[in-house]
Amino acid sequence: MTQHEILLKSAQALKRPSAEATGEFEGKNQQIAELMIQRMHKRPNIEQFIGKSNMQLMETNSRNFCRFMSTLFSEYDPQMFVNTCLWAFRTYRSHGFHVTYWAVNLDTTLTLLQEECSEKTYKELSPFFDWILINIPRLTVITDEQLSEDKPDDEHV
Repeated sequence: MTQHEILLKSAQALKRPSAEATGEFEGKNQQIAELMIQRMHKRPNIEQFIGKSNMQLMETNSRNFCRFMSTLFSEYDPQMFVNTCLWAFRTYRSHGFHVTYWAVNLDTTLTLLQEECSEKTYKELSPFFDWILINIPRLTVITDEQLSEDKPDDEHV
């Protein structure tokens, strides 16, 4: 079984959140994104995670991530989830984001989700964020391969 197949199989095991939990998150996702941005800005070592001159890109990513998750919860598609996570890892890493960014970002997101949403909503939504956290090593391996394929081979340049 390939790394991608393992990701897909585990994503298929996630249970689509209820309409109630999805609606609560939809109503709060931009507030959570803004709070996430504020907390990330307060980190004294933020450039260690996002690279130099990437603050605006990190802010955009935070807003888009929360919007994406809101859509994902309402129309859960495991293949889309896996492919989007891979796309985000590959894209943001190519812009200088470090793998450790996702652990910090997701820990912050989970904390905010617990603070801003009901316990029921947190319990239904947190497995999706935990899934990304748990799969950071696998997402890294796959995107390492993809990023190395995107670079020109020195022998042929």
